[in-house]
Amino acid sequence: MNTQNKRRVYLNEYNAPVGNGLYLPYASGLLRTYSESINEIKENYIFMPFVFERKSLQSIVAGHDAPAVAGFSASMWNFELSLQVARRIKEQYGDCLIVFGGPHTPFEAEDFFKKYPFIDVAVRGEGEKAFAEILLRFLKSGDFSDIPGISYRSPITNKCVKNGDDQSLVNDLDSIPSPYLEGVFDYLISEKSNYNVILETNRGCAYECAYCFWGRGGLSKKFRFFGRERVKQEALWVGKNKIEYVFCADSNFGAFKKDLENAKVYCDTKERFGYPKKFSVSFAKNTKNTVFEIARLLNEHGMSKGATLALQTKSETAALNVGRKNIKAKVYQELQKQYNRQNIPVYTDLILGLPGETYESFVAGVEEIIASGLQNQLFVYLCNVLPNTRLASKEYGEQFAMESVTIPLMEMYGGIPDEQEITEYESVVVATCSMNKKEWADTVVFSWIMQLFYGLKLAFFVLIYLSDRFNLKITAFLEFLAGAQKYNDGIIFDLSREFKQAALDILRGKGKCAVLPFFGEIFWPREIAGYLYVMERGKKEFFSELLCLTREFLEGNGVNYNINELTEVIKYQELRIPDIDSDYKAAGYHFAYNIPEYFDKFFLDGCPITYKRQTVKITGRNDCRGDKRKYAKEVMFGRRSNRLLNQIQYFSPGLAEFMS
Repeated sequence: MNTQNKRRVYLNEYNAPVGNGLYLPYASGLLRTYSESINEIKENYIFMPFVFERKSLQSIVAGHDAPAVAGFSASMWNFELSLQVARRIKEQYGDCLIVFGGPHTPFEAEDFFKKYPFIDVAVRGEGEKAFAEILLRFLKSGDFSDIPGISYRSPITNKCVKNGDDQSLVNDLDSIPSPYLEGVFDYLISEKSNYNVILETNRGCAYECAYCFWGRGGLSKKFRFFGRERVKQEALWVGKNKIEYVFCADSNFGAFKKDLENAKVYCDTKERFGYPKKFSVSFAKNTKNTVFEIARLLNEHGMSKGATLALQTKSETAALNVGRKNIKAKVYQELQKQYNRQNIPVYTDLILGLPGETYESFVAGVEEIIASGLQNQLFVYLCNVLPNTRLASKEYGEQFAMESVTIPLMEMYGGIPDEQEITEYESVVVATCSMNKKEWADTVVFSWIMQLFYGLKLAFFVLIYLSDRFNLKITAFLEFLAGAQKYNDGIIFDLSREFKQAALDILRGKGKCAVLPFFGEIFWPREIAGYLYVMERGKKEFFSELLCLTREFLEGNGVNYNINELTEVIKYQELRIPDIDSDYKAAGYHFAYNIPEYFDKFFLDGCPITYKRQTVKITGRNDCRGDKRKYAKEVMFGRRSNRLLNQIQYFSPGLAEFMS
């Protein structure tokens, strides 16, 4: 058939930029390559260029010229824009078939079809086979009544009809041609392009956590695997095309021995081509040896920013309520030590707002995690209510008295949209049977304080000193700082007040991130915004306040302390934090106590604090020379790569060599 006579298919999958890069539309690519593997579709349809850059509504709609089919891969970050584009297309091209799929398209679509009368078909879960069958049926009868895994608008009643059977899974995943190897993205690749890549080596998830869609996306816990040769060829494509960042969309990377082999493939690719620079994965939680070997391998090749040991909650009640089985505490602690010995950064994730979690259990969980030996980041994420999850069901919400609020979506580190851009939204849990709204807000403030002072290292050394030297809980001091009880006009008080207001603003329907134009036109997580706020107000003033508050905390707990020793701990903490405008003494910093040695050996064999003179020189720092935007980027990227602190060397009088 002449190309001009073929029906035009437009696939829409709008992706937000990540840094300077943009993800290629992987889901759209799979739909296209699978459909084009069927001769009847290839002979009668033509797939138009992918629509995946987030542009103005008018520009996107204008790019659809006489569409026969418009498909939309709907996620939280593009749902509203997808709806508006689909509405406009239907208004201009009434005969165009509008097909929605993706994680944000509801499996139970009756209300969805009532609310959005311009949508014709909704696909549940894995979409390649269903979309191809829709195209074939649209060529002939237009009768979708027996296509498994979809809901469609009845041409007779105009109401939603849900086909009861789920679409059978593609067992031979290699029967879905790779969009990378088929060349459907080649027209986008050039020397100046900067695209990120999503790929898979398997599909499936063994878990079905209440808050997560991952285990339901394929409607099966069964794992299916792409062939070894395909993995190798896709890695080769990535290397040859100089793709810097690869996100592997496997649910539990490291759950299988072959995952280690696949990681080696990408490490070998980097050695050969210099790309990809990073290979990001979501690690499995209960296969410690394989996961460790993968993390070590990726770390050695500079391809990973560390390993994540995801817990989500330390509350046994909350874990039970969401169907989560965590790593045992002993195993978790062993893993921490194993990673620390190899200097592999380790991160832990928590979700705030799970039913069964209380303020007290959340704080106790943080204390337990830190006490296990966590040196790096503890990330806290607000609990989202995602479509098609158990958490989103009416029955689940009623069972656990859950309340949520819809707020504007602010993608962390994403660009600030102009006023003309369509706003996306997210739904956040703000109350449950175990946590009311006030307690939720208090927990949020605590989480930001913890991530700022411990995770971002602003008081890291002070905190571990208080815990080790006086057997005080780290979380107790963090709670004390959240109150900032005495200095009601200082930096820390203002910071605490700002955090409290931000938590209340979320309850009132405002977004969760901060905007700091002087540091860059992007959305900043509250804890990083707090860090930048401190640096803007003045580092010396902040650490002077911190000393006063630490003394107040110790005295309030009846602790006898050495003021000279404490002052040197604060001094050490201050010099390890980089300045926006560096001004370091070349001659070094002198200590009367062996504070530098004490902290250097803290996570190894340890050593006591003694009266022992030592001198510190700063040997490695990112000198931003007053450039606030550059400084902010260093904090942003340093958080994940363990580069938040000034590097130092120390020595004692009489020693010939520096210790580092």
